[in-house]
Amino acid sequence: MAAKHKSPHEGILLGFAIFLAVRDSKEPNRLRERILTFESSCQPVCDQWVKRIKAVINDFCKRPRQVMIFYQPFAGYGKSQKLYKSVIAPMFHASNIETQVVEDRVTFVPRCHDDNPFMQCLQSLDIAKYDSMVCIGGDSTVLNVVNGLLLRKQADQDIEIVNGFTPKKINIPIGIIPTGKVNSIAYSSQGIADPVTAALHIILGHQQRVDVCSLWSEDKFFRFHFNCSYGFSGAVLSLIHRYKWFGKSKAEAALVKALTHAKYRSYDCEISFIPTKCSASTSTLSCRTGCVICSEVEPDSPTGSINYDNLLAPEDQLALSGTGSTIADLTEKSAWKTVKGSYINVSMFSTPLLCEAAPLGVSKFTHLADGCMDLVLVRDVERKDFIRHLKRHGNYKNQFDFDFVEVHRVKEVRLHPRVSERWHASVSDRTCSELDDRLTTKRPSTAGCGSAESSWPVDAIEEENCDKDDGATGDYDVFDSSNSRTKKRSSLLPLTKTRRARSAPVISSNSRRQSVELHSTETSPWCLDGDMSMMSELEIRVHPQLIVLCGEGIHPQYQPKEAKLSWLPSV
Repeated sequence: MAAKHKSPHEGILLGFAIFLAVRDSKEPNRLRERILTFESSCQPVCDQWVKRIKAVINDFCKRPRQVMIFYQPFAGYGKSQKLYKSVIAPMFHASNIETQVVEDRVTFVPRCHDDNPFMQCLQSLDIAKYDSMVCIGGDSTVLNVVNGLLLRKQADQDIEIVNGFTPKKINIPIGIIPTGKVNSIAYSSQGIADPVTAALHIILGHQQRVDVCSLWSEDKFFRFHFNCSYGFSGAVLSLIHRYKWFGKSKAEAALVKALTHAKYRSYDCEISFIPTKCSASTSTLSCRTGCVICSEVEPDSPTGSINYDNLLAPEDQLALSGTGSTIADLTEKSAWKTVKGSYINVSMFSTPLLCEAAPLGVSKFTHLADGCMDLVLVRDVERKDFIRHLKRHGNYKNQFDFDFVEVHRVKEVRLHPRVSERWHASVSDRTCSELDDRLTTKRPSTAGCGSAESSWPVDAIEEENCDKDDGATGDYDVFDSSNSRTKKRSSLLPLTKTRRARSAPVISSNSRRQSVELHSTETSPWCLDGDMSMMSELEIRVHPQLIVLCGEGIHPQYQPKEAKLSWLPSV
């Protein structure tokens, strides 16, 4: 709430106004700005009222007075700059909030996380001067600020970041004004991805604790994240980079491509996890404002309300071996359980991961601050059944109510991809003849296209395989070995892509072997909150209520419209 009145030098005094935040009646998660006007031509009366109202507002201890803004003007579709200057900045000014802005104007350039200007700024910033940290951008901007604050906290406390350490919690609130493309972190913590609603949460001082996961690879710390996926999600993310020329529809195009018969596959992996005690009545409850499950977690406990000495749930461990692709670890004294098999997708969620395609969440029963994460295993299944599972993300049906989907509420997860030894042996021992048959094809001489003995580049071969997908549109113009003419080109294909494929240099046999191994589809990239990582093995550990976000969670009366997902293939 803010109050202001006109100065005598600006004109005739008409009264004063109070800016209110009201909840939308149709969308309970949305906050709207309303103005309440008091009319009076008496200057002393207006001054007295304004002074009293400001005194009441100043007594709200959680309202920020000075904030640091980390601003990504190129987030989303380039609308962040206009939105900040025309909407967000005036709201902070009317609320008497002092702001300082740090911008990241470098975009579309691959770089290390440590080179991010936000993380560099947080290493030397006097954090005690500020009441809140505000992120204006997408999920990547939020992750950079969260990692910068957590690493700075550990450094200030002289805590060495080694495997098994307990990170110190940060108490400064982090506000998220979503201007990105997905905005799943803001969507999950506020129930809506609306910049005005997010700014009002920051101004009013609404706060909530949220769990964060730490990621480790070969006993070395990698980064803090909220959600991780391996398998199908990583395959979709890798295809998105190829379909940037689709614009706003690139995610849908990549997902449809990953569902084609040529791309759809399972991944062999071994998954170890520490389960938590979770009753059937609480495992199907969604997290809402004032959540009882999250409020029961001990805020000062490094592991939450669950005792590590008594983690095993009283369940039959043989139940995990009900299918032929799953093996349970029957070690009685071990808190770890292990499953092995072929999986289409493996996901770990510490937030419900709400987005436009999944308005109730990709994992709708995950809680924000219960000190646990949900491990979702989708076993190898026919393509039509997996599409049915995906379509349920857009409606009110339970997407986990399938025989091929397993859900475990866990504290820690280790995932080891099971790469076939036979594949590497065959690549190393195989003669070049088979590789030449795969990578080199004789074709008739074509004017301007090289001699008949020229070889296909690896990229062109991969593009040909993509064009053979069932029901998919070809992405590139490639050569047909039986005809000197080229295959039909997609109307959206840039001409430069084809020219690069034709004029590519010949690759030696050793380079071909390396390319085959690097492009092997036996493993999948990781999808880490929308960021892609090529690490093979990861260990994910959840830390309860590690950070504070500005928001109130999802309103209990939240009933979104169903997402039709009409672009998914029909089954």
